[in-house]
Formats: sequence, C-alpha cells, structure tokens
Amino acid sequence: MSSAQKALYETDFNQWRTVTAELIRAGRFAEIDAARLAEEIEDLGKSERRELHNRIARIIEHLLKLSLMAGPLLDQNRRGWLASIGRQQRELRDLLHDSPSLRAGLTPPTLQHCYQKAVEDVTREYDVNPPVRCPFGWEDILPPVNALPRQ
Repeated sequence: MSSAQKALYETDFNQWRTVTAELIRAGRFAEIDAARLAEEIEDLGKSERRELHNRIARIIEHLLKLSLMAGPLLDQNRRGWLASIGRQQRELRDLLHDSPSLRAGLTPPTLQHCYQKAVEDVTREYDVNPPVRCPFGWEDILPPVNALPRQ
C-alpha cells in the first residue's frame, strides 16, 4: 500500500473511495489500504442497522401519537402521521429487500430500544406519558407481510 493511499484517506475520503475501487478492479491489491477498507465495509453494516432502527423509531413515534393524541390535534395530524408511517414502511421494505439479513436484528430488545427513542421524541414534543414498555408489535411496525421479501 502506498503512503499516497494513506494520505488520501485523510484528505479526501471520496477520492480515496474512487481510487480504491479502481485499484480493486485492476487487481492491484497490494496498493490497497486493506485495514481501512475493512473498517469502511464494517461501517456500512452499522449504517444500515442505524437506518433500520431510525425508521422503526419514526414509525413507533407516529403510532404513539395516533394512540395518545385526541381531539383537534389528532384530527389535524392523523393523515400526516399515517402517511409518514407508510413512507417509513416502504423504506423498511426496500432496506430489508436489499439486506435481508437485517431481519435477524428484529428482536424484542431492538423493539424496546427503538421505542425508547420514539418516546423521547414524543414526550419532548407533547405533554404525554407513554407506557414504559412498547405497546406495539412487529406486526404493527413492519410493512405488510406480502410486501416483504422472502428469505
């Protein structure tokens, strides 16, 4: 690996990615910063999990609002909250289609973690007292079964 390759990572990450891809395509593996490339590949997985958790938390946030709000506030916002849930479910469907192994992370602890994120946002925005445990199940959060890819 060249020192130029190491320096490029620090000064222009986008160019480093481009050069690294070119080196791989050319079979010039000795010139690749393998340690950094491995880190970047690992970070891609973390990023996908973070995206999964954020989308789940947004769905739960709007489910909470739909279940905790009443009167004019609910009447004025119901349609937008439902639309947001639909958008997030569509994005979840696409994410799970592209990376089906992310389904393994759809566990009760993940659900509770995402619920806590949603509770923080909802209680910051409104004066409500959501339940301590998530009142929703995966069937409430995930897109309809027929919209999910099969493993």
